[in-house]
Amino acid sequence: MQTKSYAELVQELAQDYYNYRITFDVYRQQRRELLRSIDQHFNAKPATKLDAESVDVTVPRKRL
Repeated sequence: MQTKSYAELVQELAQDYYNYRITFDVYRQQRRELLRSIDQHFNAKPATKLDAESVDVTVPRKRL
């Protein structure tokens, strides 16, 4: 069984959102979980609440 790389997972998630297969809220929730797992994998520690508070909020793109 071959597992997907983090880059492939991020690309898939972005494509799902871009092609309207998932909502913005679902995209944000799945992206958050994916980024946390990447952080855990490479930094060997989970992100803390303080880390999350120091990040600026992103603004959604406008749909045509």
